[in-house]
Amino acid sequence: MLIDAWFMRRSLILPLLEQQVRIIGQVRRDTALFLPPQPEPKRRGRKRKYGQRVDAAMLETLPIQEMELMLYGKVQPVRVRSVFAVARFLKGLPVRAVWCEMFLPDHTWSRPRLILATETDLSAQQIVEIYAERWGIEPLFHNLKRWWGVANLWQQSKAALELWMQIRATAYALTQLLALQLWQSFPLMAIAPWRKGAMITAGLFAQWLRMQFIGLPVRGAYDPKSGQFVMPVPGHDQRLQC
Repeated sequence: MLIDAWFMRRSLILPLLEQQVRIIGQVRRDTALFLPPQPEPKRRGRKRKYGQRVDAAMLETLPIQEMELMLYGKVQPVRVRSVFAVARFLKGLPVRAVWCEMFLPDHTWSRPRLILATETDLSAQQIVEIYAERWGIEPLFHNLKRWWGVANLWQQSKAALELWMQIRATAYALTQLLALQLWQSFPLMAIAPWRKGAMITAGLFAQWLRMQFIGLPVRGAYDPKSGQFVMPVPGHDQRLQC
């Protein structure tokens, strides 16, 4: 399971590990990590769980591996540092910690991202490559929040929620079909002239539809007696052409 920093929590991870689920996830750079404790002679009391803390000074001493990896759809120069450690927020669970930096267009390195893997036998390169696959869900999340309206869920009943989602999903599918079928006749220069030559997308069609329906009193067209919409809207000079 690939997890981003928001959901990388002990209450989620530990129960999954009990079910033999393997985890790779990004965490905060200041996450408390420690080296395993050094062997010590037998003594009374509880055994040590943590050794030396992995701080910024220790991080600078770790060897750097530079490589080119296919990340987020393109080949990028990357440098990584890794260490076998135990994570305090996971109650001393052994992990492979990887600090990953990517080369930016301004010829500088990005701030390091800290990725933890519960499979400690994986190499740093394998962990980075596997975690990069999580990017594939981001466009779907963007569409769910922006175009399907999942970010504004407020329905109180399951039936209303399912009906609302069906309407939103149908509307989104229609704009996708319009973008695929009618892209040649789309008035791009009237909608977004700064995108001249760009691909016609469902978002552009949704923007055009909003412009067409602004000011149209759709609620006033509903006849509660018959339960139908009557077009044109009574008392309004605009007509809806379907």
